[in-house]
Amino acid sequence: MSDAVQHATTLGEWAVALINSPTFIGSLVSATVAGGGFYFAFSQLRHARKQLQQTAERHEEETAWRRSEFVRKLLSDMSNDPKVALIFRILDWRDGPALIPADLKPFFAANPMPDQISPEIMRINWERFVEALPIVKNANWEDADLYTYRTCFDVFLSIIQQTVTDLRSTNIDKKLFGDLTFYCHRIINPKNGQRKFDAHAQDVFKTYILEYYSIETYGYIEECAKYYQDTFIDDLPTEAPGEPAD
Repeated sequence: MSDAVQHATTLGEWAVALINSPTFIGSLVSATVAGGGFYFAFSQLRHARKQLQQTAERHEEETAWRRSEFVRKLLSDMSNDPKVALIFRILDWRDGPALIPADLKPFFAANPMPDQISPEIMRINWERFVEALPIVKNANWEDADLYTYRTCFDVFLSIIQQTVTDLRSTNIDKKLFGDLTFYCHRIINPKNGQRKFDAHAQDVFKTYILEYYSIETYGYIEECAKYYQDTFIDDLPTEAPGEPAD
């Protein structure tokens, strides 16, 4: 401590001497520098945290955009594929006219079906559709309509399986899949031409998918079907567990 501080006779003199002493000034400077350094470090930490948060938000937005684009392209490709469009028509209508996919028309030309409407248009037959999907092919599997049903169903299921294995499909909200959830519901809870729940078709579809595709593919179809069930028809009367009267 300085001599001036030691020899001060009043509190005022002691305070003035202390403030003017080199030791006090050095301590004050050190404290100021330390405090400034702490504030600078805190500011940098806060800035880094804000940047990380912004980066995470941008990543989340980009991920959401990529997922929505993935779904958009998937649905666009499916709706523009004549074979998938035929499966959609079968699962929805179960009977009535439907366009024959162009590359399958030669089969109908070589082997016309009795109820074929024209060279361009076939008549959907639900029972024949189910008949086309056994694990062991039956004697009629080369008939134009059975071959068409099986071929088109394979195209539809292949797209679903590719979706299941694509990392971009992970954690996608099922509502983004729109009408696809309806068609998945019709696979899990199928109806026949009389609009009645078809337990035989349900068993045929499940057996076929598990045999030629994967349990993950079937599980994904089940998830989409459940979303449709819970979102759109959970409060409707049923003819079978989870099946609307329609």
